Amino acid sequence: MDVSVHSNEPSSGPSLEGFMELSLDLFCVAGVDGVFRWLSPRWTEVLGWSVAELCASPFVEFVHPQDRAATLHELARLNAGATSLCFENRYRCRDGSYRWLEWSARPHGELVYATARDVTSLRERREERDERARFLELAEELAHVGHWRVDLEEESVFWSDEVYRIHGRAPGSFVPSLGEGVEAYHPEDREAVWEAVAAAVERGESFDIVRRLIRDDGELRYIRSVGRPERAPDGKVVAIFGVFQDVTEAHVLQERLLQSERM
Repeated sequence: MDVSVHSNEPSSGPSLEGFMELSLDLFCVAGVDGVFRWLSPRWTEVLGWSVAELCASPFVEFVHPQDRAATLHELARLNAGATSLCFENRYRCRDGSYRWLEWSARPHGELVYATARDVTSLRERREERDERARFLELAEELAHVGHWRVDLEEESVFWSDEVYRIHGRAPGSFVPSLGEGVEAYHPEDREAVWEAVAAAVERGESFDIVRRLIRDDGELRYIRSVGRPERAPDGKVVAIFGVFQDVTEAHVLQERLLQSERM
């Protein structure tokens, strides 16, 4: 079956193939036997193989060994009439490296029409971000310092895992709110916390306070909370972000030192 790209326009006019050459996407047509029937020029630019080389073998041979089972499963779904969206796998380049491709595909009789996009850079940035997040989480756990953010426009609150732990709660066990966060403080300290928050929201003032927190198990801890306002381009405070640190041991040590000096 001829699956080459044709146009009803005169040869001197614009063609669909010309637009495909400009696209960042990789277009292809494959058979249900897993062999490419047609490929756009972008494939050679991304992977380095010629179109003839890519069409000479089942395409699964170019797929990373760890991704082949998932790729064959996805092909079976397509052969059964399903549509594939946002499926990702790695394809081997001519130089031996691999590129991550994100697929969208639809079956049509004995053929599969698909587009793929090279998302390698996006995957690498995502992995770097996830790695930094893991390092940050480990550092926070070791130092007993968490971070938080209050979005005033969306009326939402974010706590890092260590903030949950400092409260004596399992990370992600509930969705926190500003009111709940303040209510966790000792009754005698809540007003001071609300005043610090109000000053940040209304006047854009930062705060650095140490107050008593009552954990979920009833244990009292001394907490240092540092907050900074986040402003929109027009100067309006749209969020408050900061860090949350359990300083109980340091506070107790300081109290003992003061008591010894008084003796």
